[in-house]
Amino acid sequence: MRTTNEKRISSCLAFGLAGITILVYTHKVSDPVNSPKLLLLGIVAFSSASILLIPNIKYLRRNFRIVTISSLLMFASMIFSAIQSNSPFSQNWYGVQGRNTGILAHLAFILLTLSILGLKEKKSFEKIIYGFLFAGLVNILYCLWVLLFGDFIGWNNQYQSLLGTFGNPNFISSFLGIVFGILCAYLIVVKRSLKEYLVVIVLMALTVYEIIETNSIQGLLLVAIGLYINVFFFLRNQFKKTILTNLHLIVGFIIGSLGIFGILGKGPFASIIYQETFEFRKQYWLAGIKMGANFPLQGVGIDSYGDWYRQMRSPAAAIAPGLGVVTNVAHNVYIDAFANGGFLLLFTYLVPPILALVSAIKVINKVKELDFIFIALVSGWTTYQIQSLISISQIGLSIWGWVFSAMLIAYPKVFVEKSIHDESSKLKRARSSETQSILFAPVILASMSLAITLYSPPLLADNKWTSAYLEKDAEKLYESLNPGFFNPNNSFMLAQGIQIFESNKFPEKAHALALIATRFNSRNFDAWQLLYYSSNSSPQERALAKSKMIELDPLNDEWKNL
Repeated sequence: MRTTNEKRISSCLAFGLAGITILVYTHKVSDPVNSPKLLLLGIVAFSSASILLIPNIKYLRRNFRIVTISSLLMFASMIFSAIQSNSPFSQNWYGVQGRNTGILAHLAFILLTLSILGLKEKKSFEKIIYGFLFAGLVNILYCLWVLLFGDFIGWNNQYQSLLGTFGNPNFISSFLGIVFGILCAYLIVVKRSLKEYLVVIVLMALTVYEIIETNSIQGLLLVAIGLYINVFFFLRNQFKKTILTNLHLIVGFIIGSLGIFGILGKGPFASIIYQETFEFRKQYWLAGIKMGANFPLQGVGIDSYGDWYRQMRSPAAAIAPGLGVVTNVAHNVYIDAFANGGFLLLFTYLVPPILALVSAIKVINKVKELDFIFIALVSGWTTYQIQSLISISQIGLSIWGWVFSAMLIAYPKVFVEKSIHDESSKLKRARSSETQSILFAPVILASMSLAITLYSPPLLADNKWTSAYLEKDAEKLYESLNPGFFNPNNSFMLAQGIQIFESNKFPEKAHALALIATRFNSRNFDAWQLLYYSSNSSPQERALAKSKMIELDPLNDEWKNL
């Protein structure tokens, strides 16, 4: 691919990736964050794959065989899991409402990973890093505006905290923590004017302040890790003797170990770091591990953790977080993969980060000078991986974990080995470039059309349902829940519809929807509970609903005493 073409493509890719993180759409939707991001994710991934992946298949097979094979296995394992799952295929395909991290999202992650491995120019990597920083700048300024003047986005902020463009304080806290580390890399490596240095320092200070205002400790943890990584590279470059660098590593190991003990509620940092929510997460992790262990080949289904949590939670969960607290995600990306797809999905999920780590170690051993792109990637990748161990997959944040892994894997080929600049292949690339230039527009349009077709249904369904709800039209609301390709059903909207009809004196419609909901997803506890309490349910239906509630939530005696 000629440099001119890659410049254009990488610019679009950087802009698109930033857009995925930034995009929020609030007009007549119940979820302004996830389904809009899913749609843009699909468009960016399919467009990138059509221009970067398809022309580079041979290059990927030759240079990145393991990633390519593991990506194919990941997609295959997810399809297998969805087919074997007791949860609806549409839930596996699109993901649950409010998450949308199903098979389609992962297909896009895979396509973007392989597409980025096809980049061959240093400037392309730099643009993607700056695209990330642009998304960071937008969030920093948005959060500052919220603190000074209030929120101009018309969404329901149940947390009463900063949300950024993620809709959750934990996500914006983690994202800003990752931003801090990359800004730090910019500060110590890139040679700029004094004014620009001051701007970066101000942005870093704002980032820390806004993280504090989120009331989420995740971001502060990532700030410390990002700073530690940058200091390591700085010391390694400035001092030929390794005494300070080794001392830095030892101190970091000691503090890190104490930090881990602090998270567990032990040691001198416990009073600062420990939060009660860790006990909640521990129970979520144990339930996820149990799911994967009970279904080692296929898991419980993609994005189907919530359908099994009540049945798989341990007796200790009755104390913390309590029987009334449930979740649809393990709060650990890798345990989630194990629960959803068993050992094969977990294995393929681990391949990119492991290869990225190996690649980073190789580069650290070979290259001693300060390189902004590499330090930014190591900082961004490490901080993302740390947060992924205690948090969940959110499209606007997770996309950067996949991107950073791909860039680190490709880094030695692009910057160290430089094998792709072999003179003998210049003519071939030039001819290929001419063909790509001619096909660029139609290929992009075709791939975008396909992506819109595949990725728009969750957003369209949400818009249709919310529009009917806002119009307070019972018939339209009921019709909005009739399933179709561009109007996929999901358990959340069905449950909302049942409650709305029941509370507004439409018992026939509520009862009909409750029956539809239990048939749609027989493992959805809420559907059976709503059928039980539906005023039009027969004694036989209530008896069936009660038995299913006891089966799905065996630790809760409340259902046995109904």
